[in-house]
Amino acid sequence: MEIDTIARDYTAQHGHLAPRTDERHAGIALGRWVADRRREARKRTLPHCYRRALNDIYPWWAFNWKEEWRRTYAHTLKAARRGELTFPDLSPDTDDHPLTRWLDDQIDRFGTFTDTQQNLLGALPLDHPLALLLRRPRGTSNWAFTRGLRAARTFWRSHQHLNVPRTYTCTADGYPLDLGRWIRERRRNPAQLNREELDALQALDMRWA
Repeated sequence: MEIDTIARDYTAQHGHLAPRTDERHAGIALGRWVADRRREARKRTLPHCYRRALNDIYPWWAFNWKEEWRRTYAHTLKAARRGELTFPDLSPDTDDHPLTRWLDDQIDRFGTFTDTQQNLLGALPLDHPLALLLRRPRGTSNWAFTRGLRAARTFWRSHQHLNVPRTYTCTADGYPLDLGRWIRERRRNPAQLNREELDALQALDMRWA
């Protein structure tokens, strides 16, 4: 069996082409082979035919991400497509499924990911108002709203309400945010929010003015 056929078969089975270094598939050391190709890709010595074939099989095989992230994302996507993934609630519990806990962590760390990773997280088929936090915003106003929403979620999880003090400030996605003011403005002008934004705040038990 040709190596590209083996790589394609592995990807079809696992949803990714990020085998562990010592992993074997169809009788070959596929993990070592992929690691060697990735090293060549970084050095720009990988023949174009190999890169094109691997990109066709799994477009993100050479991206500089943690291997465990690729593998866990693939498991999460499969679970979401089957309707077996529980969206993180506002009171995380150690008994939550590992993929639910992983998803919760992605919401908190969303701003640290590459554009491509953010797009992949946004592609997860999740039916929940706060899944908005896993979708890459489009435009300055959407970025600003999502940043505030992420901070509001963090506040709720610490206090179990959104009665944010007027002078309360925090950091969201690496930026300073006057969360008290942000909440007051959303309450004062709900008509300026779209349906998706309203539903997301409702999921945080927002009390409107």
